[in-house]
Amino acid sequence: MSGSEIRKMLPAGALVRAISQTTGMKFGNVKVGFDSFLTVSAMVVALLAFHRLNGVREGTLINAIKSLVLLCWRLQT
Repeated sequence: MSGSEIRKMLPAGALVRAISQTTGMKFGNVKVGFDSFLTVSAMVVALLAFHRLNGVREGTLINAIKSLVLLCWRLQT
């Protein structure tokens, strides 16, 4: 990746890339795991702050579960 491409990355993408390069894991696997972590973190913060899943709807939950299942499947193969 060239220097100009790295400068165009968003901070979250750059963090995922750094984790991927450091651990040797595939970028896609790290990205799915990171996105799932952020979703679960948002759910925990919502539960602590509002005592309900405020702002987290069924689509978010379905996508998080689907992504985690896909990641687990890809790690096994």
